[in-house]
Amino acid sequence: MMVKKTISKNSGGNNMIHRSKKIICMAMAAAVCSTCVPAIAAEVKYVDSQDGKVLSAKAYGNGIFLIDGYKNDDDNDSAIYYVDKNGKYTNMDKDGIESGDKLGDKVQGHYIEIGDNGDKFLDMNNNLSVVDDNVKDNMLDDIATKVRKKIKKDNDGRYDEEYCEDFIEAEAKSANDSGKLLNGCFGNWTHYKYKLSDSRISDKDESESYSDVYSDVDGNYIDGDYSLGKLKVSLSDQTTGASVTLKNTDDTYEIEEDGVTHVIKAEIKENEFLTEAYADLYRTADLTIYEKTKGESDDNYKNITGDVYFGGSKNKHQIKTNDDGSVTVIEKMSKEQSFDTADGIKYPKDTQIYFVTDEDGEDIHVLGLNDASKVSGAGYGFGVITSSAAGMTSFYVDLQNLKVDAESLYLKNKNGYGYVDTSEYEDADIEGTGAWALPGGDLWCLSDGRIKEWNIKEEKFDDKYKVDHSMNKISIEDADNIIVWNEDDEVYSIIYNKPQDQNNQNTATTDDNINKYGWAQNADGSWSYYNEDGSLAKGWVKSNTDNKWYNMDENGHMSSNKWLNDNGKWYYLNQDGSMASGWLNDNGKWYYLDESGKMLSNTVVNGYKLDNSGVWVG
Repeated sequence: MMVKKTISKNSGGNNMIHRSKKIICMAMAAAVCSTCVPAIAAEVKYVDSQDGKVLSAKAYGNGIFLIDGYKNDDDNDSAIYYVDKNGKYTNMDKDGIESGDKLGDKVQGHYIEIGDNGDKFLDMNNNLSVVDDNVKDNMLDDIATKVRKKIKKDNDGRYDEEYCEDFIEAEAKSANDSGKLLNGCFGNWTHYKYKLSDSRISDKDESESYSDVYSDVDGNYIDGDYSLGKLKVSLSDQTTGASVTLKNTDDTYEIEEDGVTHVIKAEIKENEFLTEAYADLYRTADLTIYEKTKGESDDNYKNITGDVYFGGSKNKHQIKTNDDGSVTVIEKMSKEQSFDTADGIKYPKDTQIYFVTDEDGEDIHVLGLNDASKVSGAGYGFGVITSSAAGMTSFYVDLQNLKVDAESLYLKNKNGYGYVDTSEYEDADIEGTGAWALPGGDLWCLSDGRIKEWNIKEEKFDDKYKVDHSMNKISIEDADNIIVWNEDDEVYSIIYNKPQDQNNQNTATTDDNINKYGWAQNADGSWSYYNEDGSLAKGWVKSNTDNKWYNMDENGHMSSNKWLNDNGKWYYLNQDGSMASGWLNDNGKWYYLDESGKMLSNTVVNGYKLDNSGVWVG
């Protein structure tokens, strides 16, 4: 049974006297620097508040903030101000930026989308100058074009050829979010639907079916509806009963029982995309198992999902089904493409399926899957599952009671049965619906005059800063770039921790009193890794989160999507930066890298001959 740990709210918070419109003036520039406190210190630091009526605000990293508010007492009109890393405020009105314009997200690492329709973009690398082009639409069109070209070239029957001739736009993230860049640590993957040549069993009445395709910005795609990993299925709960391992949704599999040969086929479809991690994508998906007797027509396939047992012989379980006869699972798909293809189409190298149960097959309640039934008195709200360098977090935003309930999420496997495990949950009162944020996939919130971060490993909220109790909205780019405010009480605070090297904006740095360990994202979107002693890693490093090898350049930035020559030996770094091993397809040529990552040449691997340059030639 899950036990709740509670952070109680201090009912004796400060009663702020309503102030007149005193706001953001040039004199405030010096005040910004006074709030520069260590991002992660042993002692929780108090951040001074500044007077000012902030309507909306957003942090963008490297000391850059946009604030929509008033300049001084005498102004009747608000404006959007650009605050740079030196604390200088610049009115953006002269560039056609008006108060009330939506402060959007970063695109391609250095453009800021602004306006309700994303009709303006600001270039962070050029003093926030206005860019005429629609950067996001151009980027999305470019990705979709790359995906279509690669699929059209690769397709050997899986997808409808005529359909592949058309321009296919990226799908919206969800029914409630029209954005097209999927949530996650990089935020640059997109989702498409491509028409299959043959209809699925479940779509036989509609005569057409579509497969979910995911792609990075370079058009490197994976088909998410083909691979099942190694899904073990049997028709009885007997440990000696016949079973079969389902590997994909195209093939059929046979189980003989009581003299009858049963033909088994599976289907899987996206239910909801969850999060993008460093090397993998996560989604909930609806899994359905069909059966017919060998020799019968395909019209005789029937849904037996609720009757089969999932898992190995020593740990198999029946799972409760949805109204349509499917079972909802969490699916983990590697970004790396498989060596094999499905009729020419690439799919994930690794796929794993996890049932939303404990290791004994009993239903569990996962906050991030919109299930807050284990939380006493929970009100209406929504759940989120997210991933960061530290791991996975599942949480529920209770809009009715203004709370965030959080737990650490673990995906495990026991004897061939994939299941979900969660930590004890802990709740934190929040000061408003805009008092939480997800920078880099980590959960932060404003609670009881504190800025808190969910500690995945310690499975609890950590206090990071103390702020004015009235603060009820927050924007965070990372631990070093935060702004909090209360519009009604006319107060705000900016937290910006300047890097040690002010002459190099792109170099990841750390405060002398801080011991960072693990991954950290830099202002330019690149990634760096810190050793246990807090030093910046360079060269080869083994990650503390996934035990994979990565290579950091001379500036401490992670290398990716490239070949690396190390003392005469060639290695390849995947799109997520991890060192590749096994078979690798690079621009249509196949190479083989051994377990150490080293490329082999002038040899034979499993009957395949590699030439002097390492290319498979026969």
